[in-house]
Amino acid sequence: MAEIFFEEQLIQRALFPALDNTFGVLYLGVTAAALLWGVGTSQTYWYLSRYPMDPPLWRVSVVVLWILNTTHQVMITHIVYHYLVTNYFNPAQLLVRIWSLPLQAVLQHTAALISQFFFLVQIWRLSKGRWYLVIAPILFMFSTVGVGMVWVAKVMSTKQIQVALREYGVFSEVASAGLALANISLAATIVYLLHTARTGARKSDGVLTRIMIYTINTGAVTSICSILSVATAIALPNAFFLGHFISSPVDCELKSVTEPSSAADTLRSLPLIGISTPCWRP
Repeated sequence: MAEIFFEEQLIQRALFPALDNTFGVLYLGVTAAALLWGVGTSQTYWYLSRYPMDPPLWRVSVVVLWILNTTHQVMITHIVYHYLVTNYFNPAQLLVRIWSLPLQAVLQHTAALISQFFFLVQIWRLSKGRWYLVIAPILFMFSTVGVGMVWVAKVMSTKQIQVALREYGVFSEVASAGLALANISLAATIVYLLHTARTGARKSDGVLTRIMIYTINTGAVTSICSILSVATAIALPNAFFLGHFISSPVDCELKSVTEPSSAADTLRSLPLIGISTPCWRP
């Protein structure tokens, strides 16, 4: 009997994926995302209570980002609960794709597009309508969303997780790389416009320098999330949850818009030196 049991264990280990570098990492990633959700929630409350006179569109967009963030957290929690609790001791179910797995990616790309729109508007305002400066960011933004939606459609067409990973994983990697390029291009364009706006006056140049640092930092947060996703997907192709959950892009996008630092007040100083922004109301 012992030999039969041992052989069955070997067969199960050969047929089903290891849990430490797949669903184990999923559990850790969802836990980390929950912590970031708490940070994002406090930042959203801080922003809404501190700046009640900001334009309604800006404030509504921040609320929408928080709703997307919360819904995304619910979905990835559902994924963990489905695989590790509902189907406890049902290893065959670990290979079956569920509905919330591809749909959480829709929330990721929607949140990224809203967040990037904030910075795109700033480029348009700072450049005084120089449309050619927004071409590259727009191309990266919508190309990323397009590739991401292709991945969602492909994954929804199959019930097998490993098939989705092996055949359609490249779409996810390209989308993550495109997201990083979009964020980098947005941040670089804003920094360029602010740098060319320097006048030599110590006060105004100091304000511009602080905004450039803020822009680089917020662009770096979301870009690092995307780069980590690509790097881990390439380095550990069989750890199919690692790249998507170790750093939640939705939490990163919300953080980039509501980060509670002196940068928010600094942005409101721009009209004083002749530069208008979408987050300022006269």
